[in-house]
Amino acid sequence: RGWIAHHKLDSAGGSSQTTAHTHAGFLFGLGLQGHLQNMPATDHFRYLKSPQDTASVGLVLGVACSYVGKQDTNATKMCVVHIPSMLAPSYSEIEVSSALQCASVVGIGLVHAGSTHRMMTELLVGEINRKPTDKPSHSDREAYALACGFGLGLVCLGVGSDAPGLADLK
Repeated sequence: RGWIAHHKLDSAGGSSQTTAHTHAGFLFGLGLQGHLQNMPATDHFRYLKSPQDTASVGLVLGVACSYVGKQDTNATKMCVVHIPSMLAPSYSEIEVSSALQCASVVGIGLVHAGSTHRMMTELLVGEINRKPTDKPSHSDREAYALACGFGLGLVCLGVGSDAPGLADLK
């Protein structure tokens, strides 16, 4: 944990965009190796509130990769909180970047890979079918729908037409 915190980008400093992207890749790589499971949720929050959007995307995908198929509650919460339709109406004014929204729905798919989890399946099908709005956060509607499709495919991975309890979702 200390090593990851030591290599954290300085949000106050004038770090270049290339450095931010490199650090996001670093976080994603740590997640692929499973090292982000040891990182406490408070450290996740510090990354998610940073002004570097790419670091947040790298963290969300990295944490999701650390928990592939494990249906971890905390990883699911971290992904769901970045999907505007899952937030309470009082939080509807919060702007979440489209890249972070896309990463979150793919993250849900990774965390619930192969589980055919009914609620996550309904969520992702609903998000694919959601009508575009005039909000700036929905400017990349096609990318978001595609990311939802990837997430849905991951949730139902390897089950084919034998998905228990999902036959009525057509």
